[in-house]
Amino acid sequence: MLDDLLAEFRDTGRYLSALWPFEYAFYRRFGWATANNYAKTTVPPDELGAVAADPAGEFVRLDADDWERVKDVYAAAATEDLAVDRSEGWIRHRLFRGWEDDPFVYGWERDGDLRGYVVYAVTGDRESRTLSVSELVAVDAEARAQLFRFLRDHDSQVDEVVLSSERESTRLIDDLTDPRAATVELKPGPMVRIVDVPAALEAVTFPADAACDLVLAVEDGRCDWNNGPFSLVVTDGTASVESVGRDADPDATVEIGALSQLLVGARAVEALARTDRLSVADAEAADALASVFTERDRYLREGF
Repeated sequence: MLDDLLAEFRDTGRYLSALWPFEYAFYRRFGWATANNYAKTTVPPDELGAVAADPAGEFVRLDADDWERVKDVYAAAATEDLAVDRSEGWIRHRLFRGWEDDPFVYGWERDGDLRGYVVYAVTGDRESRTLSVSELVAVDAEARAQLFRFLRDHDSQVDEVVLSSERESTRLIDDLTDPRAATVELKPGPMVRIVDVPAALEAVTFPADAACDLVLAVEDGRCDWNNGPFSLVVTDGTASVESVGRDADPDATVEIGALSQLLVGARAVEALARTDRLSVADAEAADALASVFTERDRYLREGF
């Protein structure tokens, strides 16, 4: 079924696949690889005082009819690679609705301008209550600090605040006065897979100073059209990729999952070269690949 799905994706012009796996080992066998990790942070609410701003602006309850305002905040804040362009339907039915109970959604405004929002639920009983944040989005540092003030002010109602899906690059623990007060669990996120190597490499933009003219041999045990050597030429941030004869001597050999991680900037060339998923003929080829495939700020936050 997965083989047929990949063939259908290729035939319809879809060059990259993403999914949340029920089991990582299963999908890794078929060529998918982790795109990003995320952090789950648990912290007492009073510890958020270290990152909370002084009172300013106004907190407002939001509902599904505020979807356009929420979309504008998200679009301004979610500038990382793999961010999804959310539709009205997605925001109405995925952000403002829950499986059992609908979450609370509050925003922070300055002079009527929505600058950030937080989506959360409160669970537990009188003995122990948890405020679980599923999404916190802010357009700038001020808005982020105000949203943490909002969470901090729940200290009389809840025993702990759980941020369930923090980006690794903006983890709360790095800003706390007492980092030991927080518990951080690093968790694997979604997986990605290149469906069509030439189409995928030619679709993205690489660093303007990247320089590469190599033969890259791709190992893909599921998609015959990807399996074999390709000429990879990158100039002015753009790639040109062509299949070459199988007797071509490769400058580098890469497994399809590893190439997928390189494409989205999830792993560095140097790190993958220390595994059996990427082998490079010499230092010159390694440097050329490293100039093309740089680690990138990427985060696919949607669950699906």
